Amino acid sequence: ASRVLVVNTAADADRVTLSGLTLRDGNAGGPGGGGILLSNGRLTLDACVVTGNRTTAGDGGGVYQRSGGDAVVIRNSVVSGNSAS
Repeated sequence: ASRVLVVNTAADADRVTLSGLTLRDGNAGGPGGGGILLSNGRLTLDACVVTGNRTTAGDGGGVYQRSGGDAVVIRNSVVSGNSAS
């Protein structure tokens, strides 16, 4: 009944890398990012799966980058089967 992960680092230049993870079945129940919400900083997904996540706010069922977020880099990963309504 909650999103899987929030990335909110101290500065936009800070970096978080996730590798080899499956992030699934998150439910933000509100604004963006049922799977991942990038609020601040830089996020890299490498060899990850983001699936089955949802939000009812219409923004980013799987991954959502707020305006303060620096960047999302997705490599060798699958983002599918997520929904935003």
